[in-house]
Amino acid sequence: MGNDYDSQRKILADERKNISLNHRYYKQVFCLAFLCIIIIVIAHFTIYIYDDKNLNKQVICENVNISDKYNIYSRVNITDEGSCTPKYNIDYYGNGKVLFNIDVYGDKSLLFNKVSEEKECKLNCDINEDGYPDFNIDLNGDGTADLNISDDNQTCQKSCDKNHDMLANDEKKSIKVDMKTLGRLNFDINYDGICDLNCDIDNDLKADLNIDLNDDNLPDLNIDSNNDKTPDISVDSNKDNNCDDACLGETAYTKDFTIDISKLKDNKFDINLEGIEPGSEGKYALIINNDKTVAFKGKILWQNINNGYTEYNNLKYNVVNNYKTIIENETLPFKETSITDIIIAPHTKVMYILNIQTSYYSSNTIFKGEITIK
Repeated sequence: MGNDYDSQRKILADERKNISLNHRYYKQVFCLAFLCIIIIVIAHFTIYIYDDKNLNKQVICENVNISDKYNIYSRVNITDEGSCTPKYNIDYYGNGKVLFNIDVYGDKSLLFNKVSEEKECKLNCDINEDGYPDFNIDLNGDGTADLNISDDNQTCQKSCDKNHDMLANDEKKSIKVDMKTLGRLNFDINYDGICDLNCDIDNDLKADLNIDLNDDNLPDLNIDSNNDKTPDISVDSNKDNNCDDACLGETAYTKDFTIDISKLKDNKFDINLEGIEPGSEGKYALIINNDKTVAFKGKILWQNINNGYTEYNNLKYNVVNNYKTIIENETLPFKETSITDIIIAPHTKVMYILNIQTSYYSSNTIFKGEITIK
């Protein structure tokens, strides 16, 4: 009897010991699993917050929806609601130069120089989805990669920019970036992928062609009139290198007009050949100033035409846009006619010069009309 009692007590003691050991084991397993979860969570947020370029997402959040230091656009690094990732008017890693997803008209209907989110993209490839392109970066919207050129979108093979200053570190080690002029460098006025103002052709972040010397947003020096990346128009050094007089040239009749986009009720000017000496050239310079923070899209039209010429003796005219010929040997219209479509970037001017060659043989013939912006 006593032995049975001792045996039962020993069995119960062993069971309690096993239960205690099991509880301790489960606690240890639970604590170890909880510790692993904590480590995974910390690692996840560490990887999420710090990408391979050590850019803090919180810092990016602090630099979205901010004003443009160059006063060209209303805001830069514009985000969608509730997001910390820049989506529109993206500058290049906080240096103030708006380069990607430019919201041309301010309504997101047309984006220029888009950032691609595709993993196997060819241009402006955003691999880590932070809103900034990482590989095959197009600095001027011409559709060609300029920096961080890569075949696999994993490693840079050519023109690598290691510190996000828009310069390839392996090619331009000694160049310093002039932040004061960066905002107006490589400016594409009409979003066609061709630089129109302060063009940097050797990638040293200094303007080489179509240089604006007096901040009027019109080219003054080293003007390339045919897009061959070579200066074609020389200027008089005695006139402070300003092209206005040199490029307009001397003619018997000149007339200048300036139109502000914000004042389109005054958007027309008269053309009347009656006061021009027969056989000479009439030259009309139209400067269109877009002082808004979004691009302007419109047309230049002939309207209210009174043309006394005939189809056989009609006069010819040319149109030059910022010293580039866009219309040549066109006949004067007999009715309302579109001259050209225009797109003008924010806070930018364009100059259109209308040249009309008059005739010696029909000096008494009338031509009157209006040039209108719509």
